[in-house]
This record gives sequence, structure tokens and C-alpha cells, in this order.
Amino acid sequence: MQRFQNWQFDTLSFFLGLLLGVAVAYGFLRLMPWLRRQFARITGWVRERISYLRSGVVVRFLAETAVYAKNQHLLNQHTTLDALFVSPRLLAPLEDPALLPEDRGATALTYLWPEWAKGMGLPTPALMTVNQLWQNGRRVIIAGEPGVGKTSLLAHLALRCATAANGDAKLANNLPVLVHVAELDLSAGDMLEDPESILSRALQKRANPLTSPGIKDLLHQKLKTGQVVLLLDGWDELPAIKRPTVAEWLESLLRKYKQTQTFVAAGLTGHGLLLELAFTWTTLLPWRLGEVEAFAAQATQTL
Repeated sequence: MQRFQNWQFDTLSFFLGLLLGVAVAYGFLRLMPWLRRQFARITGWVRERISYLRSGVVVRFLAETAVYAKNQHLLNQHTTLDALFVSPRLLAPLEDPALLPEDRGATALTYLWPEWAKGMGLPTPALMTVNQLWQNGRRVIIAGEPGVGKTSLLAHLALRCATAANGDAKLANNLPVLVHVAELDLSAGDMLEDPESILSRALQKRANPLTSPGIKDLLHQKLKTGQVVLLLDGWDELPAIKRPTVAEWLESLLRKYKQTQTFVAAGLTGHGLLLELAFTWTTLLPWRLGEVEAFAAQATQTL
């Protein structure tokens, strides 16, 4: 009681406190729109995570595959593949390459400089689009020089398949399996193991712990119904001594599940073992000026 009797009103402290309160209230009011946006973003993210956790293994696997595919390019630290992808030029498969005559460089000139070859009257090979590759290819070798875009093309196909529920009904039921040969971790002794188990193990290693347990059953179900699109990268990175092991694994898998649509990225040479498995081949042509300009425009806009 004695303390209240000695209390005195301090005008300076009162007005300083009042000004501070007004400043805090004004700052809070100014921040309200930003706080609302952040709250909406956080609550939206929480709802997405809850929906993701409640979804089935198919939805989770497709979502993880889409994220994995979007990062399969050199600028993955800055943007995703779908923001930078430029559709490549693909040679249509030849009916019988053995029937081509010795042209003393005409094919090489056509490959490197199609405009010059056309101007000189040389035969120009038929081209096809990515959609034609996707629709008509069953077992296809995607051949090309290092850096021409083989990995990006495989990732693009995987991304289209993983997000097909958003528009492409023909692909909606397919399961994209994008894997690098190094992920299979194959050795000669692994041939005693079921090839399907080797593939599912590789996918489980990089999957979310919530998704991983269901991948084996999902893969088995889709393989049986012929709804798997196998996108195998890295054949050209294999030492020659290891290629027969991978070819043996792939032969065992495709012998058991003949309807599996398969695309393998390989070099311009060294894929003879795949041709023995009834693969056909297409070639990614080097980039032309128009493709470089399109990529530069996309990169400038995105970055």
C-alpha cells in the first residue's frame, strides 16, 4: 500500500510508451497481409503433407518420381527440368542399317550438318518427334554422344508419365521407373536373384521411408499387367566388362515381363548386346542453333 502512495505520474515515460505501442500496432497492421500469406502457405503445405501421407503408395511413388525426374539436369540447383526442356531431334529407326551403302562420310555430314547435306543433294534421314518415340517405341536404344541430352530425355519421359493424371489419359495407368544402371549395383552373383527384386531394391533405396515398403508389391503388380515404362540410364558409362551382366539382368526381366516398354540411354557405339534383345535404336542429333536459342530463352526467363 505504501508503494502506491509514493507513485508519481511520469509524463515522459507515458508518451514514450504510447508512441511505442502505436508503432507496434502500426507495424502489426502493415504486416497483416504478409502474415496472412505466410499462414496460408504454411497451412497449405501442412494439408499437402497430410494428404500425401494418407495417399496410397502409387500416388507417393509417382510424386517422388516426378521430383527425381525434375532434378535430372545440370541446372537442378536453380530450376526444374520442365522449365528448361527443349525437345530434341531424333532419327527415325532405319528399317535395315546393314543395307546402307558405304557413303564415305555422307552419313556423318548429314548427322552433323543436315542443312549442308540437304543443299548438296544427299539423302536426309527421317526424323521423328518425342511423341512418336513414346507412342511407337517398345524396346528402344536412345543413342547419342555424351552431353547431347539422353538423360534429360529419359527424365522428360518419366515426368510426363508420372504427371499423366493431369491430362494424358493414355499414360495415366503406366508406372515410370527411371533408374541408372549404377543404382542396380549388379555383379555376376546377382544373376541368381530375381531381376524384379534387383530393380525394386534399387528403387527402395532412394524412396521415402513411408513409400519404400510398398514399392516391391506395386512394381510386381504393374509388371504383370504390362504397365511399367522402364527408363534405364547409364549404359554408355558402363565398362565393357560389366555390360554382359547388365544385359543378362535386362534379358531376364524382359523375358518374364515381355510387355514392359523399355528405353535405354546408350552411346553411339557399344550397344550390340541390346540389339540382340530385339531393341531398335534412335539417335539424338546434335543441337542446332534454333535449339540453343530456345534453351537460352527458357534459361533467361527462368533464372
